[in-house]
Amino acid sequence: MSESTDQPKATNIRGLCMTNAHRTTTNCGRWSLITISMAMGCVLCAIGVGGCQKVLFPENEPRNQFERSDNLRDRFTPITESDVFGNPKPALRARLTPPTG
Repeated sequence: MSESTDQPKATNIRGLCMTNAHRTTTNCGRWSLITISMAMGCVLCAIGVGGCQKVLFPENEPRNQFERSDNLRDRFTPITESDVFGNPKPALRARLTPPTG
């Protein structure tokens, strides 16, 4: 019987495979993947935070084509109305009633 020249690898506490000739890490690929994914996550967060500078729906623009049509025909319904304490609330009753005329 011929004995193999390869020596069995022993693993220490840190997960390093050690032989008499050299040491190699078993988790090197995993750590680089984690590092790259964390860097990409930071870049995406920075882009997302930087993209929130402009208001998506300005107050002076109509929100849909029906609001624009109502403004042109002088049938404007207010978006908000004040309650008894003066706090603005959505004018749902005025906006959901059918138009007259």
